[in-house]
Amino acid sequence: MSRKIQSIDVFIVHQGLPKDLASDSVFELESIFNRGTLVYPGPEVRCQLTDVHQCRFKAKNPADTKEVIAFLTALEAQDREWVQVNHIYE
Repeated sequence: MSRKIQSIDVFIVHQGLPKDLASDSVFELESIFNRGTLVYPGPEVRCQLTDVHQCRFKAKNPADTKEVIAFLTALEAQDREWVQVNHIYE
């Protein structure tokens, strides 16, 4: 049985807020958390950000592992350093 991936959480190292992430993809940026605080989307948050952001990307259609790998490769091509990824299944 093959489970389909609904979303992924990618932990990205970046100074500031990394909102311009891999737009031409099967995944779209849904939210960014920093130290458990929602920092995107929504009103500007005035707090001290660390350099590691938890970015939630929602699959436009249920995805598989190959599409996740292609997405992470696209992030690396944008000089984005990711340190962890979590799959969120249907």
